[in-house]
Amino acid sequence: SIINRAICLNISDVLLWLSILYQGMKLSPHSYTFKLEVLEPLRALCLIEPAVNAFNSMGIKHVQVDSLSYLIIPMLWECGFFTELRQQYLNIIAFHTSAARDTAENMTRCFKTGNYMKYLELRRFVELCNKSTQLALAKSELPLLELIERPCDAKEALIILQNVVYDDGTDLIDTMDYELIIRTDLSISDEKKENKLRNIQYRNRISWSRVVCRTLLAVLQLDLPEAKSSLN
Repeated sequence: SIINRAICLNISDVLLWLSILYQGMKLSPHSYTFKLEVLEPLRALCLIEPAVNAFNSMGIKHVQVDSLSYLIIPMLWECGFFTELRQQYLNIIAFHTSAARDTAENMTRCFKTGNYMKYLELRRFVELCNKSTQLALAKSELPLLELIERPCDAKEALIILQNVVYDDGTDLIDTMDYELIIRTDLSISDEKKENKLRNIQYRNRISWSRVVCRTLLAVLQLDLPEAKSSLN
């Protein structure tokens, strides 16, 4: 599992931790910190519905849909909440779609008015968005979730799998905002190791989901040699 130290604690300690945080949320209902911190013990106890409610109540919007997705996606993976996971992926893709459209319009406006520094800034933003690890993950796993969530025949499944992008993913960028969570029990080097581990696990999921999609596509196309080679 992607890092969660609460899993290593006794259940009584986790329950005490959770009760303290809920008391804090009750006394300070608008506190962003309590909503953020409560996610970890909820994940350890597999209480996913209240975790999703806490995450949604944080007012996640715009680029945070991408950069803070690591707070909720791992627990949805682990506990099989595929409907909620699918919605998170749709939110990520929707953000990138709207951001690409809006940024392109602003870049054109900046170029026409001679505001070249802003133009370069927006161009850099677009490059980061296009190489987002979270976007690649969403696009890779969403087709599989579509097949799980709704029954479809071979023809419909073929259409879904043909839309998957099968690049190698070597130029992806980790755009997750890890600095949002301040750890007092870890050194800076340990935090960097954890962040690197998260990124590796995301990339592994991207790789394997693409292998599964490619294999299913080859089977549906009755290309058994291709299906076997994709598993090697």
